[in-house]
Amino acid sequence: MVTMHDVLDAQWQFDHNKDETYLRRVIYPLEKLTGVPQAHRHEGQCGECHLLRR
Repeated sequence: MVTMHDVLDAQWQFDHNKDETYLRRVIYPLEKLTGVPQAHRHEGQCGECHLLRR
């Protein structure tokens, strides 16, 4: 079980130490619980999209 205090502590840890392991450990179960799809972005996709709009 993850509490909002865990999320707050994980965010503080990331902001001050740039260590995302605790944040990932806290957020991953929440993503699985809510069924949030993961977003994957490739570096070339944004540039290709903007070039096609011209």
